[in-house]
Amino acid sequence: MVRSTDCILPSGAYLDAILGEAADTTLCHKLTTMNVLYDIHTHNDCDYENVISVRNVFVSNSIPAELPTLYSASVHPWYVGRDWKKLLEENTGMIEKSAFIGECGLDKLRSHLDMDEQIILFSEMAQIAERMGKPMIIHCVKAFSELLAVHKQIKPSVPWIIHGFRGKPQQMNQLISKGMYISFGINFNAESLSLCPTDKILFETDEYGGSVLDVYRKASEVTHIPLETLAQFIAHNYLDVKK
Repeated sequence: MVRSTDCILPSGAYLDAILGEAADTTLCHKLTTMNVLYDIHTHNDCDYENVISVRNVFVSNSIPAELPTLYSASVHPWYVGRDWKKLLEENTGMIEKSAFIGECGLDKLRSHLDMDEQIILFSEMAQIAERMGKPMIIHCVKAFSELLAVHKQIKPSVPWIIHGFRGKPQQMNQLISKGMYISFGINFNAESLSLCPTDKILFETDEYGGSVLDVYRKASEVTHIPLETLAQFIAHNYLDVKK
């Protein structure tokens, strides 16, 4: 259970690994002044104290018998064929109980569906997000023009979050100009993160096996924003997309 009075630091070997034998006591003090870290998108179970993580569940994969407390759900373009409408119908209840819709999106490099069919599927997921009033976590690979076209058509009222963004600042600015949030993982584009407005930044682990704290620390080093200040920005943004 996450408690606001707890220290965010993991204990034991993991703490030794991230701070080293000659731990920076100033950094340790700063970390203990924060309450919660947010991981907007992960494929892993969270074993770290004071990390709130949104666990991704694919409706086209084997669905766990016990769903996470906080999860996102959708049909992903990698793992679906032309039977996606049936999958949605069969898993409506699970999607309704999710906190986020996603990850869903468009992918020009990997999918069993052609782009026209992907656009139909993505548009349907966007409409579901609108009807349910849930923020959407988006997977997009080399299809940002198509993504922006769907956005223009849907005119969404719910937040759209681009997950795992590694693109250049110009591309990022196009997305931000439409009100989208940008979620950065461990392998982010440093220039893009440095130029991203602080009120549009979110962090994630995706398939990375470590803690989202690693992403926070790396981002703090790149942006020169103190870790505790960065944590406050991300907390505000997470709560903003969830309101």
